[in-house]
Order: sequence, then structure tokens, then C-alpha cells
Amino acid sequence: MSVDQQAKAARKAARDASPKIKYRCGHERALIDLTNKDCPSCREKAVQAKHARDRATRAERLNKEVPFAEAFRLPDGAAYLKTYDATAKEWTVTLAIPGVPTFTAKGSGSFRTETVIDAMYREWLAAQNGAMQ
Repeated sequence: MSVDQQAKAARKAARDASPKIKYRCGHERALIDLTNKDCPSCREKAVQAKHARDRATRAERLNKEVPFAEAFRLPDGAAYLKTYDATAKEWTVTLAIPGVPTFTAKGSGSFRTETVIDAMYREWLAAQNGAMQ
């Protein structure tokens, strides 16, 4: 018998040996089940305290600056131009940013092609940042 099984068996034996409370409906509950817990008002206070901590944490998270997300935003004035060519069954996506070379890619899916363009821009941006350092 494992340690967990032994502990479970010991708890069951203690519960079985404990005096029982019989409710009007006929259900029984071991007194040990009630004595090992906080009273309903203490449990309610603990729940309220946890909710207050969660609200504070959530508010702190919302008020916190997120420079990581800002670093991945496109600069002001950036524009995507998407054109679909039905005969070729492909999308042409162009990313134009003032002061930056224009990036163009073609692909069968609009979102996939935008992802390729974004990767091209990020690669160019990393090369520029590497050259500046």
C-alpha cells in the first residue's frame, strides 16, 4: 500500500470513527468533516479577501506599462495595401512605412502573406538596430 493510500485510509478510518450529525432529510455527515474547516463567515471573509487581491492584481496589471508589446507595434503612418489577383489566385501585400523601404510579397493567403511582410520588416528593423549599436 502506497503512502497516499495509507493516508487516505487513515482519513477514512478517522471519519468513520467520528460522531455523526444526522440532518432532518436523513443525510449524515461526520463531525470531523465540520471541525476541520473554518466557519461559514470565516470562509466568506477568505473568499472576499481573495477577490480583493485578484482585483488589485488585475488593476495593477492593467495600469502597468507594457514596453514589450509597444516594441512590436508598427510605427505611426504604416499602411498595408492588399490586392487580390483572381487570375493568378494570389494576394499581393505591400507594407509602406514613411522613411522605411517598402516591403512587398505575394502569396495564396492574405494573412499568411501579411505575416511574411511583417517578418521582412522585423528582419530589416533588427539589421538597422544591429548597425546602430
